[in-house]
Formats: sequence, C-alpha cells, structure tokens
Amino acid sequence: MTHPLACGAGTPTLPPPAFSPDLPTSGHQRKQSMTRPGGTPVSRVAVDQTTSSARYINNRHPLVQRVAVDQTTSSAQYINNRHPLVQRVAVDQTTSSAQYINNRHPLVQRVAVDQTTSSAQYINNRHPLVQRVAVDQTTSSAQYINNRHPLVQRVAVDQTTSSAQYINNRHPLVQRVAVDQTTSSAQYINNRHPLVQRVAVDQTTSSAQYINNRHPLVQRVAVDQTTSSAQYINNRHPLVQRVAVDQTTSSAQYINNRHPLVQRVAVDQTTSSAQYINNRHPLVQRVAVDQTTSSAQYINNRHPLVQRVAVDQTTSSAQYINNRHPLVQRVAVDQTTSSAQYINNRHPLVQRVAVDQTTSSAQYINNRHPLVQRVAVDQTTSSAQYINNRHPLVQRVAVDQTTSSAQYINNRHPLVQRVSADQTTSSAQYINNRHPLVQRVAVDQTTSSAQYINNRHPLVQRVAVDQTTSSAQYINNRHPLVQRVAVDQTTSSAQYINNRHPLVQRVAVDQTTSSAHPLLQRKSVLFTIGCSSMVGSARGWSRGRHLLSLTELSSVRLGLRRRHNGKSHR
Repeated sequence: MTHPLACGAGTPTLPPPAFSPDLPTSGHQRKQSMTRPGGTPVSRVAVDQTTSSARYINNRHPLVQRVAVDQTTSSAQYINNRHPLVQRVAVDQTTSSAQYINNRHPLVQRVAVDQTTSSAQYINNRHPLVQRVAVDQTTSSAQYINNRHPLVQRVAVDQTTSSAQYINNRHPLVQRVAVDQTTSSAQYINNRHPLVQRVAVDQTTSSAQYINNRHPLVQRVAVDQTTSSAQYINNRHPLVQRVAVDQTTSSAQYINNRHPLVQRVAVDQTTSSAQYINNRHPLVQRVAVDQTTSSAQYINNRHPLVQRVAVDQTTSSAQYINNRHPLVQRVAVDQTTSSAQYINNRHPLVQRVAVDQTTSSAQYINNRHPLVQRVAVDQTTSSAQYINNRHPLVQRVAVDQTTSSAQYINNRHPLVQRVSADQTTSSAQYINNRHPLVQRVAVDQTTSSAQYINNRHPLVQRVAVDQTTSSAQYINNRHPLVQRVAVDQTTSSAQYINNRHPLVQRVAVDQTTSSAHPLLQRKSVLFTIGCSSMVGSARGWSRGRHLLSLTELSSVRLGLRRRHNGKSHR
C-alpha cells in the first residue's frame, strides 16, 4: 500500500458532492478546485467514520454556512444555509439528503424533518388552524392538523405514520383522549359517562371499550396494554381482594384471594393463569411462581432442610433444596433451569462458591488453599481452576470471563509492573512495563497481544494501539511534520500525517480503515513533498512502508530545513 502522503503516491479518488459539479475528481484538477471563485479555502472537513471518504467540502461558500454530513455514507451536499428562505437545515443522518427547506416562509415557523429519509414538507405552522405540528420521525409525513378547531384542544399524532385525525377533545362526553402511538387511531371515548370514571386504552390499537368503572362490583379496572381488552372484573367479590390481570391478553379470572389457604396470589403476566396456591400451608412459607407460565408447585419452604427456595423464573421448577445442610451455607441456583446442586459451601477448602447462571454447574472450588486467595470463575461455564494467587510471582490474576482460563502471571517480575490480560482468552504475556524504553503498555482487549512499545523514544511521544489487534507502531509524534497522529481503532494502521504543513490544518482519518487523506486547508493545492528534498522518505513510501527509519526521518528534517533556508535566502 502506497502511503497517501508519499511523493508520487496515488491519491484516492474522492467523488464530488452531489450539489458540487464544480469539484472535479482528477488528481491534477483537484489541486485547483479547492477554492471557490473568490479564493476562499476550505474551513471544515466532514469525513465519514465508516468509509473514511472525505470530500473537500466548501464550508465558506456563500450559500453554505453549516454542512451536514451523513455518518454512514459521508455524502455531503452543498446546503444553502444562508438562503433568504432557509434559517436552519435539517439533514438526515442516514442518507444526508438535505432539501432547501423554507424556514422563513410566512407559513413555516418550525420545520420537522424525518431523521431517516430527511423528507421535509413545507408545513404550515402559522396557519390559523394550526398551532403545533406533529410530524412522524420515520416518514416525516405531516398533515395540516387543525389544532385550534373548536372541537380540538390537543392533538395526538402517531410517531410512526403521523396519521392524525380531527379528534373531538371538547366533546361533552370526552374529557381526555387516548390515542395509540402506533396507528394513531383515536375513538370518541366517553370519559364522562356515569359508568366510566377512568378509561384505559391500548397503546397499540387504541381500542377502548366503555368500561364500567363505577359498577358496584368493580373498583379498579385492569386493561391489557396490547389489545385493550378489559373485562368486567369483580374486584369486590368476597373472595377477591386483589386482581392480577395479564398485560398481554388481559384475561382475568375470578381468583380467590381470601381463601383460607391463599394469602398471596401470583399470576403470570403473560397468560394470567393463576392457580389456587396454598400460601399458608404448614410446609409453605413463600411461594415462587414463574412469571411466564405461572406454574407454582407446593413448595416445602419450612422443611427442616429448606431455608430458602430458589425457583427458576422461566419454568418455575423448584426443587427441595437442602439449605441447612451442614455442608451447605448458600445455594446457587440457575435462573434458567433452576437446577440446584448440593454445594459444599462450608468445606474447609471452600470459602466462596461460584455458580454459572446459565447451567448452574458448581464445582467444589478450593478458595482457602494456601495458593488460592481469590478465585475467578467464568460466568458462562463456571469452570474454575485452582489458581495460585499467592505465588511469589503472582500478585493479581487475570482470568477470562468466557473460558475462565487463568495462567500464572508474573506480576512481581522486575520487568513486569502491571499485567493486562485479554478478557476473551486471558492470554497474558510477560510484558516489560519498566523497560527504559517502555513507559506505558497498550494491550489489545481481544487478543492481549502486547508489544514492547517504545514510549520514551525521542521520536515517540504518544502511542496509539488498536484495541482489536493491538498492533502498535513506533509513531513519530514529535516529528516536525507530525503534530497529531490519528490511528484507526480497528487496524491500528497509523500514517505519518503532516498536521503542521502550511497546506494541512486538520486531518480526517476513518476509524475503520485509518485511511487518512491530506485535506487542503490553507491553500488551493494538495500537500505534496518534493522528490528532490525528501528522497529517502519518498523511496520508503514508494515501497509501501508505513514507518520511517531514523535515517529517513533525519533526511526528512534536513530536507525541510534546506528547503526552508533556501526560501528564506530568496
């Protein structure tokens, strides 16, 4: 790969913006195309973070005050922000399609634009019948909604389709209108009916029935938020104290809540199937019911061997678990399968038990072993090894959270001050953190590959390491041509970017491919390095090398000084 700043390197082709036919794409012509007819250069560059395609965007163009660029495709149009009819421009973050929106039009006060398609209509916001406009964020379809109509006080519009009906909010029978946020279907609901005190409407279909809320047998009405099916539920029935209704189907049974054997009723929120559960049974102290199937077994919670019952929230399978067994102090139960083993928590070698939350497999882990101070267990497989945490060479142990593979890591070695281990594979190398050339070590969190990085080298001030591959180059951050280095977080490829060159003010680098283009800032020609003055660096770049040797860096500096001195003598 030829360096993008090298002498003779092929400059990547940058397609011109959609609204800028005056920007040619050839390499020679691009040198002359970066100023508007008045000679004003580029002030701000917009670069896409995904493709790192950076166009030379004219930000000082008489018609462009602010440029909106899409973060995905980096397509940036010349948007007229100072046009007499445009005060503020709304651009879609996905397609960056920006229309000339009339924001000062006598009928337009505020413009609502969809963030997805950026389709913006001229919406009449000052119309005598329109006070506030509600626009859908997805399709940006906005209707002229009569907000001052004598029958309309407040308008509810669906955020998805933005279909808004003329809803009678002052109707003698309507006090409050509930509208579905999805379809915006709103019915005339009688909220002042003698039998209706409070209306529950489904947020999805907005189907609202006339529910008798003052019926002698109805104290509180539970309505499903999905289908809004509400039954006349007897809440004052002698056997019903509290009614549990499923939020999905709103099927509510007459549940005996005052039954001599029932103290508390557990109802599934999905199917609302509630069984008569004996909560006062001599063997039942607390009942655990699954929130999905609401299957509740008669669980012996007062059994001499059972102190606490762990029930799976999915299948509600509860076993008789011996919680007072001399070898069991604390029981760990998997929340998925509720499989609980008799775990020896008081064993002389066991201080703390680590159980996997998925399979609930718990091993007898030696936590008091003379070589074990702290045990790291994987949360997925719960495989725990006897890890020597007190070994003379081990101060801190890094264990992978996935495989729980832990190595004996030398944390007190004279060359090791701090050990960084990968959270995935827990591969930790002996990293020299005190080496005279190493001040700080950057280790990749995925592969934990750590190189001896020279952080105090005269040419290295700051090292940028990729978090994925941990490939770290010796980057010259103090070079006269390098002020700031932009490194890609994915591939960690870092180019020597000229940030102080008279033609380069700011460099935009893609975070994915770390391709950095020399962006013109102060003059109308691209940044090029003379072949005569920088033979060494040009030769190195032409070979596709990313890094300059010390000899080449010296020649670069010497060449620049000679070139500068020659200009000053002239």
